[in-house]
Amino acid sequence: MNKAYLTPSFYAHVLQSLILLLALIYFFINYKYFTKLSQYQILILLLLAGGVIGIHGLTHSELENIYGFNPLISL
Repeated sequence: MNKAYLTPSFYAHVLQSLILLLALIYFFINYKYFTKLSQYQILILLLLAGGVIGIHGLTHSELENIYGFNPLISL
């Protein structure tokens, strides 16, 4: 296996994962605030979340294709 953990893209992916986790924790802590948002604001947040999750998925596919790194196999 290639040493994917030595590449900057791997660390960018890990940092993105941590930021996504913090955002999810923040959402659950402030759930009552988010339920009071208007439909437009909820739509914007859903579109933003969809884009972020999509980009995160693309980084997974690139790490798998370029470096042969699959985190599910390495568990």
